[in-house]
Amino acid sequence: MFKKTTSLTLAFSGLIMLVTSIVLYFGPAGQVAHFCPWQFWGLNRHYWMMLHLNSGVLFCLAMLVHTWLNWRLLTAYMNLKKSGLRGIALAVSLVLTLYVCIGGCFNLSPMKQLIGVARSCRIASLKAYGSPPYGSGRRLPGGTDCRIYGLEPPKGHGPAYQRPHSP
Repeated sequence: MFKKTTSLTLAFSGLIMLVTSIVLYFGPAGQVAHFCPWQFWGLNRHYWMMLHLNSGVLFCLAMLVHTWLNWRLLTAYMNLKKSGLRGIALAVSLVLTLYVCIGGCFNLSPMKQLIGVARSCRIASLKAYGSPPYGSGRRLPGGTDCRIYGLEPPKGHGPAYQRPHSP
């Protein structure tokens, strides 16, 4: 029962991550989404990000438990002492994983095309919804963001106060 529950949790959380990844991939950029009325299936970008993060944490936990439960089988897959396709499967799996993970940094296909589609979606969202009224809030002098929303800044946060930058 524990193995079945772990496998199903892994599958369901992976499915949710797949759906949220697709929605976030084609949705407007973060800065634009905070200032536009964009929603998909009744949820805005904040809730899609929350679903993606929470399902990702659940997926990682289920993956760790799944790995622990199937450790013997996984080590058998990676056993290079036995001849045959096992060593080839391990090599292909490692090369494919490294290629996909590093390929985006070096503009390799098909990651280059995926990044291009994402960039096109971001540009389309800028055309559809316009640019945000201001850039990153941490670059604004302290209290400016309060004034944008019509609030009084806290005492000591006059125009000369600079909010500390996060790393």
